[in-house]
Amino acid sequence: MGFAFLFQLLLLSAFSIGVSKGQLSVGFYANTCPNAESIVSSVVRNAAQSSSNIPPVLLRLHFHDCFVEGCDGSILIENGPNAERHAFGHQGVGGFEVIEQAKAQLETTCPGVVSCADIVALAARDAIVLANGPSYDVPTGRRDGRVSDVSLAANMPDDGDVNVRLPMDRGSEQSFDKQILDNVRNGFAVLESDARLYDDDSTRTVADSYFGFLSPIFGPSFEADFVDSIVKMGRIGVKTGSKGEIRRVCTAFN
Repeated sequence: MGFAFLFQLLLLSAFSIGVSKGQLSVGFYANTCPNAESIVSSVVRNAAQSSSNIPPVLLRLHFHDCFVEGCDGSILIENGPNAERHAFGHQGVGGFEVIEQAKAQLETTCPGVVSCADIVALAARDAIVLANGPSYDVPTGRRDGRVSDVSLAANMPDDGDVNVRLPMDRGSEQSFDKQILDNVRNGFAVLESDARLYDDDSTRTVADSYFGFLSPIFGPSFEADFVDSIVKMGRIGVKTGSKGEIRRVCTAFN
């Protein structure tokens, strides 16, 4: 579906990104807000019933948040034209209202406990499940960042014509699968970053490994590799312990 180039970049993340030393843990809110994950799941599920685009939108939001200032909810801040979310590279990013809905419910149940950054990561997982993708445990414990600056997102990829609209995942628009990689292998790549995956020997080998004759039996699992990659991505630049804050609303610093 619309997950498109995120698949490839997430796979690349398994090989190329560094992660924070901050400590995250599965079930971080088990004692302080035991219903946190179910609340987020419910909000995401309801949103997806209203719009089939919600799953890819929420995954993309997680990606864009993590690759600027780390996974700290910085993209959610709305404090004027210099806010990070207004960067050209973030054009088309959405899902902010879903995160705000989840945050509002969590603040009613467990005020000042669950970070916006964790909500984004949990919502991405729930979105993937709704698209028939794999479920996985999300390590939580992120705190929200105190910086949101449009200039910090200047190096986001795919700086093209935002007025051009093309289907990026031909043949599998509504499902979580590896079809986008097969499209790239066959010369159909809408984004330059997608096309380059098949120009580089190392990434071409990764893409091809999912499509060999015996791959379904002896080859790597795309789903398992995706989970490993997105969990690793979710650790980029995280703020834990005394760093950052737990916002009262996701669009504004405390």
